Amino acid sequence: MSFSDNLKKTVRIIRLSRSIAISGHINPDGDSLGSLLSLGLSLEKVGKKVYMICQDAVPKHYLLLPGVKKLKQSINQKVDLAIAVDCGSEKLLGTAAEIFKNAKNTLSIDHHEFRKNFTEYSLIDHKVSATSEIIYQLIKKMRIKIDRSIATNLLTSLIVETNSFRLPSTNSRTFLICAELLQTGINFYNISQMTYWSKTRPILKLFNVFYSKIRFEENDKIVWAYLSQKDFQKTSTEMVDADFLIEEVHSLSSPALALLFSEQKDGKIRVGMRSKGKINIARLAEQYGGGGHSDMAGCVVAHKKNIIKEIIKKAKKLL
Repeated sequence: MSFSDNLKKTVRIIRLSRSIAISGHINPDGDSLGSLLSLGLSLEKVGKKVYMICQDAVPKHYLLLPGVKKLKQSINQKVDLAIAVDCGSEKLLGTAAEIFKNAKNTLSIDHHEFRKNFTEYSLIDHKVSATSEIIYQLIKKMRIKIDRSIATNLLTSLIVETNSFRLPSTNSRTFLICAELLQTGINFYNISQMTYWSKTRPILKLFNVFYSKIRFEENDKIVWAYLSQKDFQKTSTEMVDADFLIEEVHSLSSPALALLFSEQKDGKIRVGMRSKGKINIARLAEQYGGGGHSDMAGCVVAHKKNIIKEIIKKAKKLL
């Protein structure tokens, strides 16, 4: 079935649903939050009872996004429709998976190329730059007016997921959407500063620790680093503050693969992965229950002995 047909079906399913729960993935980023909030605020405008679910704490630089105060960690209600946005597998739903098990219908809206289907219905397009591009098309199809609150969330998603319009997935439609969003009167500079370019003193201290821990393998073709909870505590930062770091090493000219291992508070390790050229890093992430795109992926693994060496060894084979 074509994307156009799936879009029509998605509109029909939403219109037939009175209560709707929307969830992004665990450890939310800008694409997940921007997509979640823009869709939630839009469906509220057409009279739906909407529950916006985010089980983890919202990163500080996203706390000013419109609708953030409406986020709930979970709900007990059974809903007509549960929607997962920017979520490549059921595992990435975290505790919200229970809401989907009890929902009358389930739907995924996502742009990840490597994902595991876990819902009854899907609206997927891996050629777009961000999940918010799909959300934008859905909102337009439902003829919902995009106000400043919705536009702010959509633009945040686009800025973050394209690394400020630097990734290959950025396309002409991305900029056309941005142009329309800016016509609502939102301030591009303020949004980009708040969500992408603004760094605090603690984050700069984390950068310093990070640079001291960078390691190179395979004649500098692989670069990686490990950050522990002690590193985050020492610099007064959170694990989400490390999201900037993998882009720093990925921007180096020599490495083909960049890996960032960050210890979570629960002891598990979050692995961010980036690749250049034709190396499909998502295949590695999939082996550990993760996913993403061929050049940008991630997963969460148990902190067992030699797990980092194991992942690096498998990364070497990709070369």
